[in-house]
Amino acid sequence: MATSAITFSNFTGLDFNQILKAEAAVLQIPVSSLDNQLTGVNTAISVLGTINGDFTTLQNALSALNTSLTIPPAAASVSANAPFTAAVVGAPQNGTYNVTVSQLASAASLASQGYASSTSSVGDGTFTITVGGTATPLTINASNDTLSGLAAAITAAALGVSAQVVNTGAPGTPYRLEITSNATGSAGAFAITSGLSGGTSPNFASSAIGPTTTSALTGTAVPTVGGTYTGSLS
Repeated sequence: MATSAITFSNFTGLDFNQILKAEAAVLQIPVSSLDNQLTGVNTAISVLGTINGDFTTLQNALSALNTSLTIPPAAASVSANAPFTAAVVGAPQNGTYNVTVSQLASAASLASQGYASSTSSVGDGTFTITVGGTATPLTINASNDTLSGLAAAITAAALGVSAQVVNTGAPGTPYRLEITSNATGSAGAFAITSGLSGGTSPNFASSAIGPTTTSALTGTAVPTVGGTYTGSLS
C-alpha cells in the first residue's frame, strides 16, 4: 500500500512522516520490553516444571525407602542343632522349607602301612604336612625317631591335624600311624610329604591293609580268604 505524504502549508520543509515514524518507534520500546519479560517468564515456568518433576522422583524414592525401613528384610533361620546354616540370597519366597541331610562331610584321614611296634624307627629328616596350602616341615631326629614319637610331634605342632598309633590287631605288623583332620569337609584336607631316611618311612599311598594269615583260626570248616578290595584306604 502506497504511503501518502502529510504536508501543511505553514510548515514547509518539515517531514511529518519521519516524525510519526519516530514516535511510533518510541512507542514500540515498551512492547519489546514486555516481549522480553514474557520470554523470561516462560523460561522460568519451564524450569519450575523440571524442578517439580525432580521433586516427584525424589518423593517416590523416599516413599520406597520408607517402606523398606518399615518392612524388615527377609532372614533365614534353622532349627536348633541343625547340621547346617542358612542365608538369604536373591529374593526367595517366604515360607518354611524342609531340608533333608542325607550325608555329612567327614574328616580327612590317612593311615600308614603296618609296623611291628609303636617304637619302630621311622627314620630321621623332615616330615611335611600341608594344610590349607601352607606346608609345615617337622624335624624328626634321634629324640623322636619312632612311630609314636612321630605321632606325638604331629599332634604337638597344632597344624589342624591329630595323629595316633593304632593297634589293628593284624598279625606281624599291627601298628599303624593314623593322621586325622580336626575339621570336616574340604576345609580339613591335608597332604603328607615324607623326607625321612634311615628307618621305615610311613607310606600313606599303600592300599595294603596288612598280611593275612589263617593259622590262628580254629573250627570245623576250612576258612578261605579271597576277593578284591576297592575304595580308599581306611
